[in-house]
Amino acid sequence: GRTYHRSMLLLVDLDGVVYRGRVPVPGVAEVLQRRAAAGDTVVYVTNNSRWHRTEYLARLREAGVPVTADRVVTSARATAVALSEWEPAPGIAMVLGGPGLARELRDEGIRTVAPTPSGAAADVDALVVGVDFALSYRRLSVAAETVRRGALFVATNRDANYPTADGLTAGAGAIVAAVEVAGGRPPDLVIGKPEPRLFTAAAEIVGEDVRDAV
Repeated sequence: GRTYHRSMLLLVDLDGVVYRGRVPVPGVAEVLQRRAAAGDTVVYVTNNSRWHRTEYLARLREAGVPVTADRVVTSARATAVALSEWEPAPGIAMVLGGPGLARELRDEGIRTVAPTPSGAAADVDALVVGVDFALSYRRLSVAAETVRRGALFVATNRDANYPTADGLTAGAGAIVAAVEVAGGRPPDLVIGKPEPRLFTAAAEIVGEDVRDAV
């Protein structure tokens, strides 16, 4: 007899799932193309906070998977969405992280400043921490002082390591831990996996119920 397919929300990780480095994982593109054709909603989620979601498009298209810009939810994007809904929403955020993280926050109307003395002179409401390839003693010290002054302390994720083509390097969690020790308190909010907010944000962005997700 005829079988009926109930459409699903598929939340798909990237590193090690869709690709490893620049190499697509064999068979994944075909599976996801079939699921999209059958009516499933495919959303890509990643703890990586360094890049803006649009920067993933070319890489995902290269891997041959079905994708549009609104179907890529990074921990940076989920952080920006969470802060835009926070009460009270922060007007100015200091960003100890990559350029994509700051751009995602600005997309949600949040002004961003760097962890520098001039940035600290602004009326900073939140410190947002992600993986920061420009990390320095000075940047870390300014960020920690912002936490001590009472700014909302937000971590994009607590991954200890960050995968690169050359192997594992220090991840956002290592930087968050340094701020936590120097600032004297843990983050007020953690967005990325294994915390649920990355997944709930991904579902909200496409108007689906996260309880229906795979």
